[in-house]
Amino acid sequence: MILVALIYLVLITTGEVLTIINPWSGLILHSLILVALLFHGAITRPTASRRFLIVLTLAPLIRILSISLPLRNFPLVFWYLIIGGLLLLAALFALRVSGLGARRIGLAVRSWPAEIGIAFLGILLGLIEYFILYPAPLIPQLTWSNFLLAAFILLVFTGVLEEFIFRGLIQEASLGVMGRGGLIYTAFLFAILHVGYLSISDVLFVFGVGLMFGLIIARTRSLLGVSLAHGLTNVTLYLVYPFLFANLVSAPVSPARPQELLSPPMEVPHFRGRYSTPTPTVIAPLAPPPAPAPPLYDHTGHVFHPIPLSATSLQSLNQIHYCSHTETNDPHCGQGSFLSRSARTPFPP
Repeated sequence: MILVALIYLVLITTGEVLTIINPWSGLILHSLILVALLFHGAITRPTASRRFLIVLTLAPLIRILSISLPLRNFPLVFWYLIIGGLLLLAALFALRVSGLGARRIGLAVRSWPAEIGIAFLGILLGLIEYFILYPAPLIPQLTWSNFLLAAFILLVFTGVLEEFIFRGLIQEASLGVMGRGGLIYTAFLFAILHVGYLSISDVLFVFGVGLMFGLIIARTRSLLGVSLAHGLTNVTLYLVYPFLFANLVSAPVSPARPQELLSPPMEVPHFRGRYSTPTPTVIAPLAPPPAPAPPLYDHTGHVFHPIPLSATSLQSLNQIHYCSHTETNDPHCGQGSFLSRSARTPFPP
């Protein structure tokens, strides 16, 4: 089963790379991986291997949801809320189907002082990652109204949710298949899903943090501390440090776009030109009706009312116009016709 797990890891890594190069190709590959994992898990006996295959489906599902949902018209912070909400439902379903108990994956509090101390690691980790990425802020201004909602979303849907999936479900299932190697496997998978920044330094940093969090959970058997640390890392990275150090450091000209593994890799160019987000249709207001034409007056000062002409009258007028403007021997324009030749008024051609 270890070889199978490594093959799936290579496939997921390939899918992430393809998603950066050509998101359509990455989406297709991740979809095929998801189908393969579901089918493989369905034909496997209820063992640790089957449990591992079930929870591993969450990895390609993260990317499928991230790049396929039509969220371009939503503020970026709500991407985490929408994608995270759907992913939470999938994770709870995986928890039930896999048979992993809540206490077994670390949904318990062992020691409040230790958990709080671990949580404050997030402030330091966020500072280190800020100087790796220099990300743009996730909110337009650092105000309480902007900060509180964004901080809650990041804390729950990038901190608690991601730790529940990776250090809770996937790590516990990996340990059952490959022993202590499951810590490295989970940390590597976690780092691979962060390649969207195209920063090797950040991938290595995330791998180290993932490995550290895995060791902490293996020792404390609690997700609380690392979940809060993960959440605080992202809160400070995206909401605090970009404003705090805006005028104190020489950031790159184009800072990295705020991103977590719940958002599409790199800049969200949404299929890099292969998928065009429909431009909102601007409906112009109806133009007012044209003003009525001023009335026409005849030589007596009375209002002139045009009289509709019949087809016969129009034909007669056309013949008058023809005979009065044209030098012709047409017999219809002679004496006795509508306008005699002697009465014609010469007009320039």
